[in-house]
Amino acid sequence: MSFICVNKPRAFANRRCAETTARIHRMSEPRQLESDAVKRLPIGRGSETLISARILAGLLLLGAIGCGSKLYPARGTVTYADGRPVTDGFVVFESKDQEKPTTARGEIRTDGSFELGTFKPGDGAMPGKYRALVAPKFDPNAVDKPAKKPPIHPRYAEFKTSGLEFDVTAAGPNEFPIKVTR
Repeated sequence: MSFICVNKPRAFANRRCAETTARIHRMSEPRQLESDAVKRLPIGRGSETLISARILAGLLLLGAIGCGSKLYPARGTVTYADGRPVTDGFVVFESKDQEKPTTARGEIRTDGSFELGTFKPGDGAMPGKYRALVAPKFDPNAVDKPAKKPPIHPRYAEFKTSGLEFDVTAAGPNEFPIKVTR
């Protein structure tokens, strides 16, 4: 690897070029790891590595399955008190009876209907007691515009104030009609 140094006095350029070239060569040389801990890793020891890989794959599979948690279809409608559908927004369910809360959510369609999904849209919810909220969609392009009045009362946008509670059961049917006010 060589470099051409220009616009410098000849003696200075030769010394600087030599220093730069030496530094680049040192950086590109393979380095040995000095740590004893790294030297003791059992990487590449045949059956030990294969067994470790199988255990890791099994643990990842269990995590992906969710340790056997079964999901059940859950759907409903969101309407105003006069019966007209809410045509836009989200419904979010949050579990109440689990140590680590899980959520299921669904997008409100133009007819007011929604289907809950825990891991992907429409895949259902785990059985249990839930509190719910109904929130309008956020318009990311509305930053520079004046705030638009939400289509539903703001109290429905928080779990604490919505007053919405539901039970998802294995026996079903898990149909949840939700009435909101403006």
